[in-house]
Amino acid sequence: MKERTIYMILFVTIIFSFSILDLSAINPEADASIQIRQETVTKFLTAVGDLSNTEKFSVVGLSGSYRWLVQNPNIIFSPGKALFTADVTITINPGNITTKSQANGEVSVRYDNETNKISIRVTKAIVEIKAKILGNMIKIAEIDLAKYYTIAFDFPGPKPFESVVDVKMPDGKIKKLSIVTNPVLSIAEGAIVVGTSMQYKPIP
Repeated sequence: MKERTIYMILFVTIIFSFSILDLSAINPEADASIQIRQETVTKFLTAVGDLSNTEKFSVVGLSGSYRWLVQNPNIIFSPGKALFTADVTITINPGNITTKSQANGEVSVRYDNETNKISIRVTKAIVEIKAKILGNMIKIAEIDLAKYYTIAFDFPGPKPFESVVDVKMPDGKIKKLSIVTNPVLSIAEGAIVVGTSMQYKPIP
């Protein structure tokens, strides 16, 4: 069975559940904020479906194969961190030995002020595969689900589209104001919140 690697980049412009809200309780310094709920990301993972692969092993004189199956993937946002979880079923042959466990992984959440993109990436999710050999539990393989489950999410951020605003004065002259932004990113319970504080400076 050929290795199945999924690489998807999700560019979301309008079709995702976000809110432009007054979220000052979460980002007290932000003038405008965008909220991305963990359910939004999990819906995408659910649509991808189960992942599985069969691989061979050879350790301490024993050879065989193992099949891993990943189900129910989730991205969980909690204060200050983001985690990847999934249910993993391992079947080892010979013996048709089946074990089930939960994988826990690391997730990177970043905001690029230059591109105005919020990126969510699964960076590490190690699963150890063990079998009982000669009465001892031996690790026969290790897989990193981040390698097989390479999914990248890119969401538009809260940065304003304009960097300069023209204001018409009573005497007919145009006063130009530059918009200086400072991003504020936080991970709250069940959501990522990216805010922007804005300063307006007259252009001489």
